[in-house]
Amino acid sequence: MAHSLFSLAIRNILRQRARSAATLAAIAIGVAGLILVGGFVQDIFIQLGEAIIHSQTGHIQVTREGYREGKTRAPEKYLIEKPDQLKADIQKAAPNANLTMARLGFTGTLNNGKRDLGIIGESIEPDAEASMGTYMQFVEGRSLKNTDHDGIVIGQGVAKSLGLKVGDRVTLVITLAAGAVNTLDFELVGVFQSFSKEFDSRAVRIPLEAAKNLMDTEGAHLIVVMLDHTEDTSVAFNALKQRFFKDGYKLSAGTNCPIFTKKLLSFMIGNLVFCA
Repeated sequence: MAHSLFSLAIRNILRQRARSAATLAAIAIGVAGLILVGGFVQDIFIQLGEAIIHSQTGHIQVTREGYREGKTRAPEKYLIEKPDQLKADIQKAAPNANLTMARLGFTGTLNNGKRDLGIIGESIEPDAEASMGTYMQFVEGRSLKNTDHDGIVIGQGVAKSLGLKVGDRVTLVITLAAGAVNTLDFELVGVFQSFSKEFDSRAVRIPLEAAKNLMDTEGAHLIVVMLDHTEDTSVAFNALKQRFFKDGYKLSAGTNCPIFTKKLLSFMIGNLVFCA
């Protein structure tokens, strides 16, 4: 029975050769199109991940347990008290980590002498971050250097909102946990543009040492780990997790951080709307 059906199918194909050829061609073109689109979308995801990793998150982030959930209410409770020691321990536990850097986060207002703007700030180790931020472009000025003791860089959206340009002086105002208000003057040395407009609309960066003085602390909120290759993330992540999990630290891979997930969802929703 099966042999008869197969023979009948072959005869039908040969009898209508033009139609059969057209059908096969349509199938082949459709499969090729799916393969090409799949490769294109996968490449976009890879490039998106690399852009986020090399401009904001790094390959791996190490924080105190609970920092992601509690950083808005009480960030001072999640400080890493000895960030330099932790950086050295990370280098030992993950030999393929070629760079580690500390960051201290803060929120406050930036004043240009006329008006205030609420900002989300990061204090960084300038030279280390400059070697990491290959996807962060400066549309005006330059990146921070270790010698910029009172230098500040801001997102393009912040610059537009406050009408700032390189060389302008600004005042950063933050409120400490005890209720005291600290202020410090900075000179604008650069305006950056990252992969995220939302990030650029509120982000400012200052040197880590300046933030320590401003916030009266020697700690840091997170350690960013950069690897030789993104493909090594899983191996390094597992090695670090095994070493530091019991010490009250939490690890996040760069492509699992909230900022990446949010950008990925935005991309998918945008494309669904476009296709509709």
